[in-house]
Amino acid sequence: NRSKSIIATRMWANMLGQALYQIAVVMFLLFGGAEAFGFEEGHLVESDDGLYPGYKKENSIHYTLIFNTFVWMQLFNEINSRNLEGEFNVFRG
Repeated sequence: NRSKSIIATRMWANMLGQALYQIAVVMFLLFGGAEAFGFEEGHLVESDDGLYPGYKKENSIHYTLIFNTFVWMQLFNEINSRNLEGEFNVFRG
């Protein structure tokens, strides 16, 4: 039917829910993840402009964790978005 929207109400709910979930997880990891998991904050490790003592100029575990968490959330979202009507088993059909 040409008068129906391409994006159904259930799809809008799924997109909004996934977006809010990903934003919440990434913000937690960005602002509290280093302390929660016991490593140094990324901006203290990667930045070495010589202005502040304590900078190390290394790759940050903190930012690596944030990036990898985001990638895994995207992969699982891709799998889970195969069914649009709220079916529990995403691998059926």
